[in-house]
This record gives sequence, C-alpha cells and structure tokens, in this order.
Amino acid sequence: MTNKLKTALLLSLLAVGAQTMRNAVSAPSSTKVPYYLSPEYVAHRIAGSRKFWSQIKTTKGGVRYIVYTPVDDFGTYSTQQTYYWWVGEPWDGDDKPYADTRKAIDVTVRAGTKPSVLMARYKAQLASDPWNPRKVYPWAYAALLARKIAPDGNAQHNIIRPVADYMSEVPFPHSYQYARVMFLAQGLSKVSYSLRYVGDRLLQRNPHDNEVKFAMIFPLLNGKSDGAIYTHNPADDARALAYARNLHKAYPINEGYAWQYAEAVAYLWERPEKPRDLNKAKQGIAAFQQYLREYPNTKFRAAALAKIAWIKQRQHDWVTWERAVWEKEQAQQRAQP
Repeated sequence: MTNKLKTALLLSLLAVGAQTMRNAVSAPSSTKVPYYLSPEYVAHRIAGSRKFWSQIKTTKGGVRYIVYTPVDDFGTYSTQQTYYWWVGEPWDGDDKPYADTRKAIDVTVRAGTKPSVLMARYKAQLASDPWNPRKVYPWAYAALLARKIAPDGNAQHNIIRPVADYMSEVPFPHSYQYARVMFLAQGLSKVSYSLRYVGDRLLQRNPHDNEVKFAMIFPLLNGKSDGAIYTHNPADDARALAYARNLHKAYPINEGYAWQYAEAVAYLWERPEKPRDLNKAKQGIAAFQQYLREYPNTKFRAAALAKIAWIKQRQHDWVTWERAVWEKEQAQQRAQP
C-alpha cells in the first residue's frame, strides 16, 4: 500500500469520525479538547499525528470514539482506550440533575437508609433505561458510599468495579458531578495514568477534594505505559506520596488513609524498575512497621506483616542473584552491534 493511499484512508476514517458525534451533548467548535471530532481537531490530528493507525469504535451504549494505535494523546495504549475514551470530554452540560441527585441521596443516607440498599434499588431501575446517564449516576454514587463502609478491600472492589466497567459504556453527559463519580469509580478500581488528567481538572474545580486526591495516588504512581514498558515521573511520585502523607496526617483516625500511605511508599519498591533501589525497600518496610505501631489492634495486621515479609524476600533476591542476572543481561545488550 502506497503512502498516498494510506493517507487517503486515514483522511476518510477521520472524516467519518468528524461527522459522527457522540450521543452526549457536543462541545462547541471553539472548545480545545482531545476526542471532540471537530473539523479543526481532525485537521490537527492529521497534520501532527504520530499514531500508526486509528479506528472508530462504539460502546454498548452507542458512544462513538476514536482509538489510536499505539497510544493516544494521554499516553493510554490502544487496548485501554475503550475504557478511558471519556477523559478529555468537556464539562459543559447540565450539571444540576446530578448535583440534585447527589444531595437527595446524602439526605436519605443521613436519615438512616443504608447505601447498599439504595445501590440495589437504583441498579434495578436501570433495566428500563440502561444507557441513560441520569439513571446510572444514582447507582454509581450510592455504590461509592457503600464502598466506604465495606469491610475490606475485596468487598470494596466487588462493589465499585462493576460500576466502573458499566460507566465506560454509557454516553458521557458532560457534567462535572458525573465526571467526578466516574473518576472515583474507575480510579478506585482500575489504575491508569490517563485518569491523572481528569483528576487534575477536578482539583482545579475543587482543590480541597480529598476523595479525588485519594483516588489520584496510584494513577500517579502507576506511570505511563505503551502496553509493554512503563515510564515514571519523579514529580508524579512525589505528588502521590504528598497526597497520601497529607491525608494520613490530617485524618489520623482514618486507618484507610494510613494503609494507603504505606502502600504508596512500598509501591515505589514494588515497581519492576532496575537497577533496584534498596533504600526504597527500607522505606516500604518502615512505612508498614509505622502503620502497625499506629494501629496495633488492626484486623489487617497479618496483611501488613505479609507485605513486610514480601519486601524483605525481594530485597534478598535482588542482592543474592537477581542483580547479577540483570547486570549480565545489560552487558550482553551493550555488546550487541
């Protein structure tokens, strides 16, 4: 296939995307956001694209979006773009219905109704109108409240992951309130660096949103990926640790914040980066030891001790054999012409 023919095919594909707007409210043509398929944006993507291929996909709820291979403008590789297609969408839709729903649910919960009861009720109501974001939102928000009081991490994951998956199929209503709940659902169940951009926008709207900061910690630590190799930014690491540390310091009674801080510190060692920094291992061990001192009667004591033992074992592996294997591989690569 000639370069001219490849260019013609790409132009044709993007032109179709430009004419096919999403089911949600379209952004004005002056809005400078990725994924909005205005003619100006299509021309920009054609002129400056470093992508190898692109195609239009459609979710179960009828949302049409472009998948770029290998990665999009947010560093999301193609297989994950089907989940995070919404991160660049504008928030210029009607926010009031979602804000009103949130307030009504808060009032109901304060009056004594369990979030899990509301979650089940709203999920049942989806059957009549499954792809309506106004029907999805109350289920998702009630699920977030139910997650907060779940007994452990597995229960939390089982509550919020189905919500996060479902929301990725639903037309995005361009609402700040909806974006916040979708960010929290996805950020607390499936980590991706792409969510960092939504988190930044949410914090610009409300710099004191601690729930957003909490959900930002691991997307920041996770780093960018091209599907095979992750790259990490030291500034992102420092920011994630600052969020975790400050939340724990501000709310010492919240054991979840203390655990998240220890997890974040340990994660810097757990990442598959070589050569390994033994100081990060020591810091991870110290963080979990501090957690146990602060919460001596925690029901997660066994899990914390297992974390410490795992880090120590990985330390031992690196010192006794793994470093030598890695150094040999590096030498072989340098010797190649």
